[in-house]
Amino acid sequence: MIVVSDTTSISALFLINRINLLEQLFKEVVIPEPVFSELLALEGFGKNVDALRGSTWLSIRKATPSTTLSQLLDNLDEGEAHAIAIALELNADLLIIDERKGRKQAELMKLTYTGLGGVLLRAKSAGLIPLIAPVLDDLKVQAGFYLSESVREILLQAADELR
Repeated sequence: MIVVSDTTSISALFLINRINLLEQLFKEVVIPEPVFSELLALEGFGKNVDALRGSTWLSIRKATPSTTLSQLLDNLDEGEAHAIAIALELNADLLIIDERKGRKQAELMKLTYTGLGGVLLRAKSAGLIPLIAPVLDDLKVQAGFYLSESVREILLQAADELR
């Protein structure tokens, strides 16, 4: 399975010490060079990024310059644009992307995508986490990851955690 990711899910999971979920779920995740640079920038916030720097499951790739990449860069941030371009180049099975504009673009380009919530649902289904609610709480508090209450409710309902 070829999985490509932008920055948000990886950095959020890293900040709550759950980055291992991506490796356990997908074995390898392809990230663009700009995404890797954004992840390494966490060091400037006092985070030890050696685990990311030495990771064997993160595959760093450069997007091929193209008209598509140029058009994506006109509308999206660098990490999202490169992630979508690489997902197209590799004919990826899954793109992990959270920002609304990026998801809309991925949909227009007929890419299969999910966000961090979808990753957590997969992790629960695979038995890697018992509940997603506490992980969502950690993401909000420790990583500043914003989810609307309606999206949180949808995720909890999908995880069969609504009471």
